[in-house]
Amino acid sequence: MTYPLYIVAGTGRNHLISRRDSSKNHRNDVLNDIGSFAVFRS
Repeated sequence: MTYPLYIVAGTGRNHLISRRDSSKNHRNDVLNDIGSFAVFRS
């Protein structure tokens, strides 16, 4: 369910980069993108 956040927040580029890293780094990117998304909504 985090993937729609990438699309809405426009962070698809970060998603593509994180796929080349470990899943742990990907999880950190998701948390950072959710934070950016929250700021974007406010």
